[in-house]
Order: sequence, then C-alpha cells, then structure tokens
Amino acid sequence: MTTQQHPTAADFAPGPGSPRQGSHLWLLTLELPGRVMNTSRGTLTPPFGWTRYDVLLGLLEQIVAEQPELATAAVTAFVLEPNVL
Repeated sequence: MTTQQHPTAADFAPGPGSPRQGSHLWLLTLELPGRVMNTSRGTLTPPFGWTRYDVLLGLLEQIVAEQPELATAAVTAFVLEPNVL
C-alpha cells in the first residue's frame, strides 16, 4: 500500500518561466465562528495528476503557515476553476 504525499506550500511556488497567472483561479474562505473570517484568493498551476482535494490541502497548509491561528478554522467556501474566459 502506498501513501499519497499531500502537497506543501513549496508546491505552489512559481517555477522558472511560469506564466504571470496560473491555470486555475482559487478562492478559499475559512472561519473561526464568532472570532474571525478569512478569505484568500489567487491563481496556481497544479502539478499534473493533482485533485481538487490535493489543491485544497496545499492551500490550507500555505494559509495556516502564514496565519497559524486559522489551523482549526472551518472551510466555509472553496472555489477552484480554470482561469480562462
């Protein structure tokens, strides 16, 4: 049985020659009821084979690394869509 390693914040860093915007637009709202609500957004290009869940876990890790008080926050919204019109 193999264990899938979840993405880390480093996986979201743009590589050399990366486009200005990623292939996907994301929005994530976290809430600590009665205390704080935080909405973050951006673009990213996930590695081939990643799932929506992989992206969610990576984003949560990145946000919590920057704001540790959100470690136990509830996800109230998560949007991940292709970044094209």
